[in-house]
Amino acid sequence: MKVELLVLDGDFNADERLEHTEKEFSESVVFEREGKRPLLSGEVIIVLEKGVASIRDISFTDNSSWIRSRKFRLGARMSRASSIEERVQEAVSNPFLVKDHRGEVYKKHHPPALADDVWRLEKIGKDGVFHKKLADFGIHTVQDFLRNLVMDQYGLRSLLGSGMSNKMWESTVEHARECVLDDKLYSYCSGHGIVLLFNCVYEVVGVIVGTNCFTLTSLTPTQKALVVKLQQDAYKFPDRITEFKVQAQGAAAEQPAPGEVRAAPGPVPVPVAAAGSASAPVLGGLPQGVHLPGGAPSPHGGGGGLLPNPLVLQQQSEALEDVLQSAGAAHHQLGGEPWAFPSFGVGAGGFDARDPFDVQFSGSQPCGLLLSSTGARL
Repeated sequence: MKVELLVLDGDFNADERLEHTEKEFSESVVFEREGKRPLLSGEVIIVLEKGVASIRDISFTDNSSWIRSRKFRLGARMSRASSIEERVQEAVSNPFLVKDHRGEVYKKHHPPALADDVWRLEKIGKDGVFHKKLADFGIHTVQDFLRNLVMDQYGLRSLLGSGMSNKMWESTVEHARECVLDDKLYSYCSGHGIVLLFNCVYEVVGVIVGTNCFTLTSLTPTQKALVVKLQQDAYKFPDRITEFKVQAQGAAAEQPAPGEVRAAPGPVPVPVAAAGSASAPVLGGLPQGVHLPGGAPSPHGGGGGLLPNPLVLQQQSEALEDVLQSAGAAHHQLGGEPWAFPSFGVGAGGFDARDPFDVQFSGSQPCGLLLSSTGARL
């Protein structure tokens, strides 16, 4: 007997019934798209010999992504040319995906890379509505998407509009956050003598005050509040956030590139880790051999490390106080009013009512740490 092979919708017989009618089977047959070749090519009619037949040469001419279920099933039925009066139950395979080589070009990456096109993220199709909206806003890569997510999540969500449901948005964001970040640092000079350090997606990871580098966990609540305010200022002018490069001591002098901000030779920013943490955040890119206030050099060759010394918090406070006192003395020499400094007790749990950063940097004072592209001290 002759058997005909057909393509069925993946949703057919989803409840896995043992029987179905001939009409139900026929209504689930999938035909080729307009202008395309027959969906199955090759040996689509096979002949049973002693009840058995092998399929030797058959292939799909199209993928399964264009139907609602996005899956096909193979079906087999007695050929209508067969002169059998009794009805024979059709055979149905399990559902499966059919992909073509073109699908690889549009494939989503798990995890995505920073440099990947933004349409590599889930729910954003290449040349689709969301892709075009993001491109018009200057968001072309996964890194661009993550930066905008950090700087203005609600603005980014609003940009994509109501066409992207909350569930789709969550899926896109979750996929984007799988991205493996690099170790580059970026800086923003606040104009108050404080430099914010960001990672590659513009999340704040540290603060430089004078010649001291502090991780966020080492700051008091009052200081963190100021950092948040400066962070918001930075996000208003993202073009002023530039790559941060530390010039190693003893290295040959090199003219900074236009717009580049780098640490000047001389006092090395000292990374200060949070006391009592199991592993302190690392600020990559700092010079190798930096000695931390706890004694031993950083095992990473340049970011903060765990400081086992129990007096770390005291050292942090003293280091910051030294910076404030030095800046205050310079301010006074220039004819300004003397600054009042709050106490830095270890058990105080924070600064006094007035923000010491705010007091220290109420005027534009040169900190002598960073150089602009023209070599001017900032």
